[in-house]
Amino acid sequence: MLNDSEGIKKDSPFLYLNSKAYLYGEELFEIARAADEQAKKIEINIILSPQPTGITDLVAATEELIIFAQHIDLIEKGIGHGALLPEAVKAAGAEGVILNHAEKPLKLSVLSRTVARARSLGLLTVIAASSAREAAAAASLAPDMVMAEPAELIGSGKASSSDFISETLKSVKQVDPAIKVIQGAGISAYADAARIIKAGADGVGTASGVFQADNPVKVIEELVQGILAGREASR
Repeated sequence: MLNDSEGIKKDSPFLYLNSKAYLYGEELFEIARAADEQAKKIEINIILSPQPTGITDLVAATEELIIFAQHIDLIEKGIGHGALLPEAVKAAGAEGVILNHAEKPLKLSVLSRTVARARSLGLLTVIAASSAREAAAAASLAPDMVMAEPAELIGSGKASSSDFISETLKSVKQVDPAIKVIQGAGISAYADAARIIKAGADGVGTASGVFQADNPVKVIEELVQGILAGREASR
């Protein structure tokens, strides 16, 4: 499904930006436009997960940026006050969704059905996992991507160890080599991105490392360059 998406640049690395609830509105839009410019001139897939209220406007305001929802709920049309209806997220223009984030965990049975629901609507899926064992379980559900990030390192400013990167990559690729593996948590610098991509990851993910930075646009540019350097070093 990932390779069939018109918005994905095939065989290009990923930068996943999760704004969580750090930024919204025009402040986020300025950063999104800058990220979009990076994606226009460089062969890289940049994904942004904004607050749900910003999905439609961000889709309209950018060209190459890939917009993912931060979550969807397993509900049908009808009763569901405060929940995120998958069909509404799709209609808003999102191309995909991240599921099972450490701040929004799901039981495996619910996660399985939610991935299937997203797939039925044409939404790409990335499942977050905090260990090699969780990454393997996530991969067994056939998502498009797995976001491997130790929960204890989220927001810490400290990136994953080489052992964690190697173990989670292996656990996912053994299940399905086609699933992309993004390494997240604590990533905020060129060196982090370069090391992770050189180790074999398909992309890097960040939240506070960008959206709490004094100059988010500069950090994004540095991460993009780090990703490219890591990819070149791995060849």
